[in-house]
Amino acid sequence: MNHVRPLLYTPKADNVLNPVVVIGLSELGTLTAWSPSYPANLLTGLRTGSSIAQVVPPTLSLEPPVLGNTLIDLLDAFNHLRVLVVGDFLLDSYLVGDAERVSPEAPVPILKVVSQEDRPGGAAAMSAALAALGVNVVCCGVVGADGPGRRLRELLASAGCDVEGLVDAPQRPTDQRTRLVGLAQHRHPQQLIRVDQVHRRPLDPEPRARLVDAVRYAAGNAEAVCLADCGCGVVDQALAAQAIAAATDAGKPILVDPSADCDANALAGATGVVLNRNEIERLVGQSAEGVERLGQMAAAMVGNLGLAAAVVTLDREGALLVERGRQPEHVPTAPQSVYDNAGAGEVFAAVLAAAVAAKAPWQDAVELANVAAGLEVQRFGCVPITHEEVVSQLLARQRRPAAKLRDLDELLIELKALRHQGRTVVFTNGCFDVLHPGHIDYFEFCSQQGDVMVVGLDSDESVRSLSKGPGRPIFNQYERARMLSGLQAVDFICFFDDGDPTGLMRAIRPDILVKGAQWGMEGVVGREIIEAQGGQVVLAPMVEREGATYSTTSVVERIRSAIQQEPPPS
Repeated sequence: MNHVRPLLYTPKADNVLNPVVVIGLSELGTLTAWSPSYPANLLTGLRTGSSIAQVVPPTLSLEPPVLGNTLIDLLDAFNHLRVLVVGDFLLDSYLVGDAERVSPEAPVPILKVVSQEDRPGGAAAMSAALAALGVNVVCCGVVGADGPGRRLRELLASAGCDVEGLVDAPQRPTDQRTRLVGLAQHRHPQQLIRVDQVHRRPLDPEPRARLVDAVRYAAGNAEAVCLADCGCGVVDQALAAQAIAAATDAGKPILVDPSADCDANALAGATGVVLNRNEIERLVGQSAEGVERLGQMAAAMVGNLGLAAAVVTLDREGALLVERGRQPEHVPTAPQSVYDNAGAGEVFAAVLAAAVAAKAPWQDAVELANVAAGLEVQRFGCVPITHEEVVSQLLARQRRPAAKLRDLDELLIELKALRHQGRTVVFTNGCFDVLHPGHIDYFEFCSQQGDVMVVGLDSDESVRSLSKGPGRPIFNQYERARMLSGLQAVDFICFFDDGDPTGLMRAIRPDILVKGAQWGMEGVVGREIIEAQGGQVVLAPMVEREGATYSTTSVVERIRSAIQQEPPPS
């Protein structure tokens, strides 16, 4: 911290300091105490002229937050894992259109289709979810020798999955689910009906034998196996037993995501199972009133089937973790705005399987799965959640809402996640030492140019290199970042040094660069960089006060002039 030499401070675990006076040299004056009349003390300090005491209120962090996070470390480990996914591979199709009128033939809406999209479903959705998080995925299942089967292979291969273990079954069409989706107000998708073309019958002997051989071969080269039973008939009791035996023989853990119709005995010998409320009630043959009863049922299942753990998902309440020999533990999740719960189960199971492959504690595995599933329910349909999106969510959980300061590495992660959602990034830069109305109007203008507003903030060293005048900056870089964090228009803040923001621009690659009109287009630093990257430069109009434009320098001079005209305090 080179902007001031701290003489006394008391750091807290959450990176917040107690009220404390930090002494540092400045040409502006001395602050001798902090009180509710802090601005008045600041003016007194400006008057006296030899040194300044900088006051740190309780809500101000002098240093960036500590970014160490066990769950982020766990997520990063996914890149080195290989997971085998066995189960029911389906093709999900979405027919999307406007439902503007009712059919004259029957009281049903007429859907005017405007788009169609295919996505992986079932075990295929789980595979795509794993791949999006950086896991190397091997798929073992059955598809038909037909167009939907070829399309499903293409989707999985494009997601980065190994599809060599997908067995063609000429006598069995590819399982499909088709969703008809209406657009409310031509924008908001709403599922109208789902059509399942699923063939719930056992596999023929020949494709079954090939599938079992593929599972046995792939299990030895994976860190974990995930068995996904969607009730399509591929995963029967015999296949489940063979998959569990293959994993056990290879010394690998196996997580089972069973359907509500499976035989509970088929789960015997698995490492763990993940179920929802309905599934565990149907498997056990009892209804559960409350979480305590669910815990008792799951504990009995763990003991009877020789499992290491059972996880019961509880929707918005999180999940219930039951490990062998331990009391059931409720793992809560953060409240989310639920848009569509389709795919949440697949994402939860995928993350849980990857965490088991990484040999993570079950508590961490469930907590991370909760985070990923919480992101999934905010999307329509089953959409893979990326590594960057989960990291961004984890980082956000450990900050105060107003803490918008990022280092460059984590900023790039969060921007990548936002761009994945189609957001445009706006960038501006400056010292922003003493905020004034001109700054407020300027930031509001910037935020109107796109979706995400990033401020490149001159560090204290950078401000001094710009020769802004004696005593500048008046507020240190963390104080300035704290003030900017309080502005609704600002989303992220990142420091840069040497008075040169071009390195930050190259790294961030903003869609739009905004600077004040006083610079003129030719005077905008970094214009060539932004335009070469395909972005655009926008000039913000200047705000005037009594015929003159606002500037921090003019504000500081007005304060100094006012002080010089006042008599010294008695």
